[in-house]
Amino acid sequence: MEKERKGTLVKDVLDVSIRLALVAILAYLSYRIARPFLPLILWGGIIAIVLSPVVRSLEQRFGNRKKIVVLLTLAGIVLLVAPAVMLSDTAIESSQSLYNVVQEGTLTLPPPSEKVRSWPVVGEKLYVLWESASRNLEATLKAHREEVISVAQWLLSLIGSGLGTVIVFLFSFIVAAFFLLFEQQNVAFSKSFFRRLVGKEGDRWAQLSAATVRSVVLGLVGIAVFQAVLSLVGLLVMDVPLAPVWAVLVLFVAIVQLPPLLVLGPIILYVFSVADTTPAVIFGIYIFLVSMSDAVLKPVFLGRGVAEIPTAIILVGAIGGMLMMGAIGLFLGAVALSLSYMLFQVWINDGEPAAVTEAGEAAAEST
Repeated sequence: MEKERKGTLVKDVLDVSIRLALVAILAYLSYRIARPFLPLILWGGIIAIVLSPVVRSLEQRFGNRKKIVVLLTLAGIVLLVAPAVMLSDTAIESSQSLYNVVQEGTLTLPPPSEKVRSWPVVGEKLYVLWESASRNLEATLKAHREEVISVAQWLLSLIGSGLGTVIVFLFSFIVAAFFLLFEQQNVAFSKSFFRRLVGKEGDRWAQLSAATVRSVVLGLVGIAVFQAVLSLVGLLVMDVPLAPVWAVLVLFVAIVQLPPLLVLGPIILYVFSVADTTPAVIFGIYIFLVSMSDAVLKPVFLGRGVAEIPTAIILVGAIGGMLMMGAIGLFLGAVALSLSYMLFQVWINDGEPAAVTEAGEAAAEST
């Protein structure tokens, strides 16, 4: 009898092991097949979650959900493509002009202002290098050939990564449109998934997940884009060289929760050295206000409906996502790790987030 029991146990263990192995193989194959499209699908889902309240509100007012989704998608694509085309044209024109003056030997730099010497840490060395380049640019470039090549390669890779990110965002809007067109089915699926995962609290977990994604996107990505755009406007007005590149760097440091003044501070010093005092002062105040704007906006957006998410979580998510998936990972990583942190907080607190307020509960319930 005991022998038969052992035989049955061994058979059951073998059956379970084979099933688990088959499931693991299928899951691995599915992941490998879908891997190239995962950033598109994930970011498309995030965009759909953020836009769904807007679509629902417009649908209640005007009806015809399909037209609303199509119009919003086209608007998003235009907002992405138009600046990218403008910046590309500017970069091409600048590159052609630079190439022509280099070929003709007419490229010169103005001598540095004495104010450059007073810059902290790098002032004296930068003054010497700048003065040398203003007297004989070709000889200076030859003397620092390796550094020039490294900077040029870095700029080209940054531009290429930025264009690749724009393309990913472009297709993500199309994916988001499909999610929004079938919102009810997607909401039902997410609730069913969380019910299967955590039981009767599944609906609440789904609601909190949507609230977390919205707050992080608005309070992190949205504010970073806001600061980058305003910085670009100021840089263009003051005719700062490579303004789009500095704006992209502002976007990066803002997402990883570092102050944009890390990028814009040296540019303020540069403007003071080449511009008149009054416009330089106005520019400095403007850039300072842009850099500090997140202190006012983050509490408004980042804490809506969810517990406060530590800066370290967002920083690790943004940098880790970028290392894993490139520029698009900068956005996805921050959102994904923030969501994971939030759900983990709910789990360890037995279904209650660490610091959800009554207003937050209402926001979660309305999603």
